[in-house]
Amino acid sequence: MRTRSVLFAVLLLIAAVGCGGGENGDAGSAAGAASNEKVLEAVEIQKAINADAGRAEEILQEHDMTIDDYEDLMAEISADPELSRSFNELLEQ
Repeated sequence: MRTRSVLFAVLLLIAAVGCGGGENGDAGSAAGAASNEKVLEAVEIQKAINADAGRAEEILQEHDMTIDDYEDLMAEISADPELSRSFNELLEQ
């Protein structure tokens, strides 16, 4: 199933990037808040998918996302060490 393969690949990417450090200056409170909202939404989606992988596409639709949208969101998060670290920490809670 394409959905499971994509989501598994995204998780592996985040785990790999999330281990890296990084010193990013404060990019501004508005940008930081938007980034935090993205991380929170990604965590919410991923927790729901982890709980019921068979509903992955339905879960994404509930968040007005396609698989491609979710891949893009996860790529954005994984590209930023701070966002990646936040995602991983929240996912473990």
